[in-house]
Amino acid sequence: GPGGTPMLHVDLTDAPRKIFRVRETIPVQPGALTLYCPKWISAEHSPSVRWPTWSAWKSPATASVIA
Repeated sequence: GPGGTPMLHVDLTDAPRKIFRVRETIPVQPGALTLYCPKWISAEHSPSVRWPTWSAWKSPATASVIA
């Protein structure tokens, strides 16, 4: 598998306003990559996640936005 350690940074500066910023770094190998996003979150009664709620997926290797 790819080398490196996945990293997760959570910024709770604006938590009182219910704004959470998350930065996740996942080491991957060069080439094709398929990312999956759950539509159904535990404890929810229906699918609730929509891509527009996510700001962007950015590739640091090419500095291009993926989503």
